[in-house]
Amino acid sequence: MTPRGLPRVDVRTAPTHEDGRLGGRTYPIPFEDVWQAALALSDGALKGWRVITSDDHDGIITAEAHRRWPAATDRVILRIG
Repeated sequence: MTPRGLPRVDVRTAPTHEDGRLGGRTYPIPFEDVWQAALALSDGALKGWRVITSDDHDGIITAEAHRRWPAATDRVILRIG
């Protein structure tokens, strides 16, 4: 439980996820192109998002996504490989 008593939600993509939007993505383009696009989106191009850490060696971007209703800050971890 979070400090407010709300349950934590852990959502992950998977090739066989029942929700097609969470099936993960594969792009036939260089890692660096995908990395730069994901970094740009998660560091300001998406309203309310900001990057906390990024590691291009491991392909992990950790960001915060602020939302107004209900007011909360979500942690988002993007793994790119």
